[in-house]
Amino acid sequence: MKRMKLGKVGQLEFETDISALIGLSLLWAFFSWGATRLLKIHRREALAGGLLATLLHIFSTIGHHMGHARAATVTGFPMQGIRFWGVLATSVYPEDEPTLPATIHIQRAVGGPLASATLSLFAGLLVVITRPLGYFLQVLASFFFLDNLLAFTLGALMPLGFTDGGTILYWLLQRGRPNLVIE
Repeated sequence: MKRMKLGKVGQLEFETDISALIGLSLLWAFFSWGATRLLKIHRREALAGGLLATLLHIFSTIGHHMGHARAATVTGFPMQGIRFWGVLATSVYPEDEPTLPATIHIQRAVGGPLASATLSLFAGLLVVITRPLGYFLQVLASFFFLDNLLAFTLGALMPLGFTDGGTILYWLLQRGRPNLVIE
């Protein structure tokens, strides 16, 4: 799929493909539909709320990957960029990166969930702060909290092949195998 460059922040190159534009548009539609049907919010507010929830999700995605970027920088083997696809993103590392020990991969993988856990705490405070400010803001703050906690912290730690938890488990299992080089 053809990738589009979005720009650079610091040393990180941001790029996307058409699946992210489609995925995020569908996410906006889904959030808006859910707000009208499940939360009984008027359509205009639901469209605005759906857009804001989608933007919060994008912010959460970036926050998660900035955690990976920070952890990668600390290891001395930094990330190159963030690639958006569907409703998620992938951390991009240099293609010519040397073979790295398992500990480096584990440290880099842990960075995203740690950043998302921190965002979850911040979002939890927003839930408390927005309580007296009305239902609309309370729902958005609650979504921000749940997205970071369930998707980007706990979900990311599930040991699946495409998650941070899967990466951590894979490299933990490889640590005990001397002289094993994995490209």
